[in-house]
Amino acid sequence: MFNLAHVLSSNVLYLILLPILLTLIFVAMRYLMRLGCNRPEIALSLTPDVKLTQRSIMTEAETKFFRTLHAAVGKQYIIFPQLPIWTMVQAESNNSKSVLAFKNRINQKRVDFVLVDSASLKISMAIELDDRSHLRGDRQRRDVFVDAVLDQAGIKLVRILTSSTYDPQTIRNQLGLNILHDVSA
Repeated sequence: MFNLAHVLSSNVLYLILLPILLTLIFVAMRYLMRLGCNRPEIALSLTPDVKLTQRSIMTEAETKFFRTLHAAVGKQYIIFPQLPIWTMVQAESNNSKSVLAFKNRINQKRVDFVLVDSASLKISMAIELDDRSHLRGDRQRRDVFVDAVLDQAGIKLVRILTSSTYDPQTIRNQLGLNILHDVSA
């Protein structure tokens, strides 16, 4: 049977709850919009005396080598420049402090180029382009550490001396690549 008291009580409940719910939604949306609008201001306030500009990811010498490397390896490899070491290795230990200490040691270190097999997307090798800075003591210590890390992870590292010119076939030989087929990109 039709119960008028039941209908009225349920509609009254909706009439009370609906404005409250709409108010909550409105307040939440205003808060989220204000939060989103303030994000650029927050980011800029973190560096008030610093001007940010875009920079190249490679030096002029690295760019010259990159172009010849691309011609040397063709479509067989994807070249990743300036790849952080932490993206290539994974530290595992029961001692979380040791893992954290290792991650801190490799945190800012990167290699100049990484060749990744274009079919499997697995790392084939890393390449360091060594200029005169690699003769400095601090740089030599860094190089020994990077060599050891990549060796332990099973990643081949090839060091190539910088030059004013590069030849694709010479680079293939230095990398130990026997690419006889068409290597055009």
